[in-house]
Amino acid sequence: MRNDRLHRKEGVFVKHLNNQAFLAHPETNAIFNLNELGCAIWHVLETPIYTEEIADLLYIAFPDIPEENIHSDLMSLILQLEQNGLISLSPT
Repeated sequence: MRNDRLHRKEGVFVKHLNNQAFLAHPETNAIFNLNELGCAIWHVLETPIYTEEIADLLYIAFPDIPEENIHSDLMSLILQLEQNGLISLSPT
């Protein structure tokens, strides 16, 4: 797993609805839907954090989900959030 330092981009609008969240980027007009796991990831991105730290937190918060699934979902979401201009990555 790459251990990039991640942080939210400024100005992203967030609307929570039940166990989901919708993100909107005002500059790119990107709209993105997060499930419960995605919401947990977005929450920890409130302050800059490393990918491995996020994974460790998710393994604890979601003990019933296999670590391989969490890892796969985490990496997929990071890629999608970055491609949509919602987060920034700083390689270590």
